Amino acid sequence: MPQIKKKMSKLIIKANEIGNLTDARYFSAREVDWLGFSLDSNNENNLPLQQIIAIREWISGPGIVAELGAMTEIETIRQVIEILKPDAIQVGPFCNMESVATAGSTPVIRELIPDTLEQLDDYLYEWRAWEKHLAFFLLNLEKNGFSWQQVKNNEPALTLLKQLCSEYELMLSLVFEPSELAEILEVLNPYGLSFNGGTEEKVGMKSFESLDDIFDNLEEINSLP
Repeated sequence: MPQIKKKMSKLIIKANEIGNLTDARYFSAREVDWLGFSLDSNNENNLPLQQIIAIREWISGPGIVAELGAMTEIETIRQVIEILKPDAIQVGPFCNMESVATAGSTPVIRELIPDTLEQLDDYLYEWRAWEKHLAFFLLNLEKNGFSWQQVKNNEPALTLLKQLCSEYELMLSLVFEPSELAEILEVLNPYGLSFNGGTEEKVGMKSFESLDDIFDNLEEINSLP
């Protein structure tokens, strides 16, 4: 595994699309910074507000993110904030600045899901108008299956991603092996990383083997002087 030459600033970790208490407890125990719950009816892992509130009662530590996805209606956003009282909301690529303004003092995360790696070029200009309105950006490469190996082997995409990470507070979601984590952090130095929850094998039971490897590697990296 490549070695980090020096300790970087704290990496912010977010768990996405938490769909059950098992995931919520696991990520909380791993001391992630944010737990995201999807409220988007187009997302198969979406949960009703009252279920999210119930899960929240069983955990402590991470901030709660209301993941709105395709939801852009101002009144809907206002209701979510009023009922759930999340620590942040996450909006999708089609949410406009008027809708974002509805959040008031609630921090806003903007998720973008590129269809191609070439699309990263557009973000260099588009994000400048958004930056002052957001807590940070979440670039979701994992949604369309883009891996670290694909990015690394695509020199223009790698260059663009390095620039985005250097200019913006960018949280990254992509497909990678636990052994590639140190290389990703050394090459890109992103603001944060995000990981997905998922379906339980049965109630209360799920395998977290690959995530355990990633979090163990993170602990090792964070322990470096």
